[in-house]
Amino acid sequence: MQNNTPKLINWKSFMEKMGGMKKTAQAEDPKKEMGQFDSQGNPKLVIDSKGQEFRPRSGLEGPFVGKSGMAYYYDPKQGEYYCPYHDMYTKTPMHDVEKYAFNYESSMEKEAAKKGSKKPRGKQKAKPTNPSLWSRAKSMAKSKFDVYPCVPLDSLAITKTGPQIYENLKIGDEILSYNIEKDELEWNSILNMHYFENAPMVQIGKATGFQVKCTPNHKWVVRRGENYQNTELIETKDLNKHMQLVVCASLENSSELVMEKWAKKDSWIEKILSMSKNEREIFLASAIIYDGHDKVVSTKILNRHSFGFSQKNEDHFYATILAAYLNGYHVTFADKYPDMQSATIIRNKKTHNTQNLIIKNVESEDVWCPETANGTWVMIQNGFLTITGNSAYANGWAARWYKQHGGGWRTTSSKKKKK
Repeated sequence: MQNNTPKLINWKSFMEKMGGMKKTAQAEDPKKEMGQFDSQGNPKLVIDSKGQEFRPRSGLEGPFVGKSGMAYYYDPKQGEYYCPYHDMYTKTPMHDVEKYAFNYESSMEKEAAKKGSKKPRGKQKAKPTNPSLWSRAKSMAKSKFDVYPCVPLDSLAITKTGPQIYENLKIGDEILSYNIEKDELEWNSILNMHYFENAPMVQIGKATGFQVKCTPNHKWVVRRGENYQNTELIETKDLNKHMQLVVCASLENSSELVMEKWAKKDSWIEKILSMSKNEREIFLASAIIYDGHDKVVSTKILNRHSFGFSQKNEDHFYATILAAYLNGYHVTFADKYPDMQSATIIRNKKTHNTQNLIIKNVESEDVWCPETANGTWVMIQNGFLTITGNSAYANGWAARWYKQHGGGWRTTSSKKKKK
């Protein structure tokens, strides 16, 4: 199955770094790399490692292909490099996100060393102050419940700075959740975070629709009963053909956005997460008009309308699908081309019926899950944005037992020390 998980980066810091990175000592002059000019010294057509062609652009030097196999240009007027994949300017060539982030951290550490200050700290994680007591708590919980209500490690939560992986989250961070009573999305603080190795897994989904993985005891928000009026949390193993999975809802919030100054290369993900519902709808309409298209208008369901949206700029892509999802649209996405992602955005489709739901066993793997006051959170997994249940049972019981018996937590850096 194709992995449609977005690049695992800290959106806020990543976008802030785009305009301010300095060259590292190890960096070579990319314009001196061999094979990028013809015999007259003029730039020629180049092909990157994925087979995509790049030609000269007016006002820019290049195209060049770096050692990573990624193409880029140089703007002599601005004195910056242009990345055609993300439509952004950077101080050094952004061959790819991973190398860019590595170079940035290296340069920051060198700057810190020059100033005699400490190196930047790694991501802060909560660790037990009494590891033996915590191990005892988990062992007792496992023997008591023997369940793992979790999802794979590549499942993302949505924070106020954008989608984040397990390793970038900590207790106290606010993530998007679902209030069952209000039928609305809300921001909830993470109360606990749980992790289990080699947990049993199942895959649920539709033959021609979404496909996600979770443990058999992981919970989902469903509607059932007469006219599907009862909304509750149900374990995966208890799903039947007479339910509706609730996958999306709206975030009813006021605007915190300040638009005195803005630019195309800004982090629009953060702007979307600060907008009101009406502001997001205007942004979404503009995006669909500019880079999207109408797909299907339902004649059976009132106000059901499907849109297609494709975009090369990753920040703009996720900003658009988040604008849609936060306004109650059903969203799925996939890689259309190596450098472009495509989404299907559906208005007035908040549930999936379980009549044709397929559930099958798959290989065990490491899992995680956050715990929130609402008992839910919003997950991105395999190109699908959905409401889902959070951890309870064994992992929640273990955390409570641990605290009741004097256990505590300390914040440490997840950055491994060099031996």
